[in-house]
Amino acid sequence: AGRTVAAINVSTQSARFSVEAMEREILPVLLQARQRVEAFFFV
Repeated sequence: AGRTVAAINVSTQSARFSVEAMEREILPVLLQARQRVEAFFFV
């Protein structure tokens, strides 16, 4: 229990997204993906 079994990563060009834009636009999508992966493995 509590072991890491998957990782999620994202990359982009620094000129495309500011840190604030990444937190606002990309982070919510990554967190949703994390929930889906977690639900898949821990049903």
